[in-house]
Amino acid sequence: MNLERLPVLSLAPMAGITDWPLRVLCYRMGAEYACSEMVSAIGYLCAKPGNRVYTQLLQVHPEETNTACQLFGKDPVVMGEAAQKITELGRFRSLDINMGCPARKVVSIGEGSALLLNPDQAYKVSTVARLCGFTDEKYFMKLFKRYEGMTPSQYRNTFHQKKMNLI
Repeated sequence: MNLERLPVLSLAPMAGITDWPLRVLCYRMGAEYACSEMVSAIGYLCAKPGNRVYTQLLQVHPEETNTACQLFGKDPVVMGEAAQKITELGRFRSLDINMGCPARKVVSIGEGSALLLNPDQAYKVSTVARLCGFTDEKYFMKLFKRYEGMTPSQYRNTFHQKKMNLI
C-alpha cells in the first residue's frame, strides 16, 4: 500500500455556506479543491449586470487556486450559455454541474437531483462543461474523459452495472 499520496481533501458546495472566506480558510487548512455555492444558470443569465447576489456568489479570493463554480439548471442551451459566461470571468478552475441537490424548490422544476430521473437530459447537460471551454486536460473532470462519446443509454448502463451514483 502506497502511503505517500494522501487522499484529496476538498470542500463540497453548500448553499449559504461556501463563500470565498470559508473556501480560503479551508485552503489554508489543507484543502486542495473547493466549490462555490450553487449558481442558477437561468438566474445568472437573467440578472442585470452587477447584480449583488451573483457578484457575491461568483467572488473568488486571490488565494483560491483550484476552485470550481457549481452551476445548476436543466436546459442544456441555458447551461451552455451560463457556463460560457462563467468561463469568460476567468475566476474558476472548473465547473461543477449540480445533480445532487434535493431541495424541493430545485427538484420541483426538474433541476438538481431531479436530473438523475432523466438520464438523457442529465447527459446533455453534463456535456456542457466541455463545450464552454473547461478543456484543460489536467483539471477536466475524469467523468467526461472516461465516458466521452457514449450514448446516453450506454452512459446510464455503465453506472447501473457498477451500482454507482452519478456524482
